[in-house]
Amino acid sequence: EARAALLAVRPFALLALERQGEALAAVELALREAISEGARANLRVLRAQMYWMGGDAAKADEELAAAVEGEAPPAGVFASVADVFEARGFRERALQMLAAGRDLHPEDAVLRAGHARLLFLSGRPDEAEEVLRAGSEWPSSIDDMVLLGDLRRARGDLAGARRLYARVLEADPRRVDVDLRLQSATAELAVARPVAGALSAETTARAAELESRARDVLATDPASPEARLAL
Repeated sequence: EARAALLAVRPFALLALERQGEALAAVELALREAISEGARANLRVLRAQMYWMGGDAAKADEELAAAVEGEAPPAGVFASVADVFEARGFRERALQMLAAGRDLHPEDAVLRAGHARLLFLSGRPDEAEEVLRAGSEWPSSIDDMVLLGDLRRARGDLAGARRLYARVLEADPRRVDVDLRLQSATAELAVARPVAGALSAETTARAAELESRARDVLATDPASPEARLAL
């Protein structure tokens, strides 16, 4: 087991040193020695990335497909394959991979959050929130709450977003990124409320003006259908 573990780590180290040819050979050796399906799958994802770096997209696709074969590939493998697709600009394929992973691992928080995040980035906030809330133990992390705040903000629910950001900061005051979100949502809300109030006042005044004109028309032409409709 120790030998297999060392062999599985070596390709990553070689790739970090930009020794791609040696890394590919190390993957081959590690695959022969790997003792778990999860280890084999992760090595295949690594090899797919190296094929892509070398410009061989067809072989990369084969490796990624092989990584998620079998009766029950680990949840983390689906997340890794989705990350590769997303990094290469294939967002829809990444979404499909995350959905497939969630079918096998419906309670996996990493898959759920990753799926929701990509749906949000794809402009589908309603679907993203549905996915995010699907787990029986929700929220499973502070990041879930941050993402839900982002979803609320994207839909114009600035007050709801502020409440969620504030809850996150209560739990972890060091989250500068969330503090910035809270400040931005607060500023947007401060602008939105006076505008909404002004629009409401303008709408009311306009309605009163139309009603007055309709009554003037009816005073001279009681049969006017337009004036009756306006009232």
